[in-house]
Amino acid sequence: MYLVIIDPPPNVLKPQDVSVIPGDSAMFTCIAFSTVDFNLTWLRYNSTVNEYSQLADNTEVFGNGSLIIRYAAVTAICETIIFFFVAQMA
Repeated sequence: MYLVIIDPPPNVLKPQDVSVIPGDSAMFTCIAFSTVDFNLTWLRYNSTVNEYSQLADNTEVFGNGSLIIRYAAVTAICETIIFFFVAQMA
C-alpha cells in the first residue's frame, strides 16, 4: 500500500494590464503563494517573431514578484510584447 501526497500548484493573483506612454515606467505586481517551495519567473513574448526571451536590461524583478519596466519604448509598428509571470513548484 502506498500513500501519495500531491501538493497543489502555486496560486497566482494575476497582474492587471498597464498602459504607459513612451519613456515612462510600468509596474506589474503578481502575487503567488503555495504550501510548498516554488520558483517565480517573468518571460517576455514577442508576437512578431513568435519567440520567448529573457527580460531586457531596462527591467527589474523584485523579491515579492513585482516587475518594473523602465523607460518603456515603442519597438516597431504592429509589434506586441507580452510579459508572462510563471510560478512553478521547485
